[in-house]
Amino acid sequence: MLNQLLNSRSECEARRHWRSHVIGRAYGEGKLHVEQLLG
Repeated sequence: MLNQLLNSRSECEARRHWRSHVIGRAYGEGKLHVEQLLG
C-alpha cells in the first residue's frame, strides 16, 4: 500500500516536472519567435 502511494506520488511529480519542462520550452521558443518578428 505504502509502495503504491510512493509510486503514484513520484509519478505525479515526474508528470508535473515534464509538463513544466514542456511549457518552459514552448515559452522559450515562443519568446525567441516573437523577438525575431519584432527584429
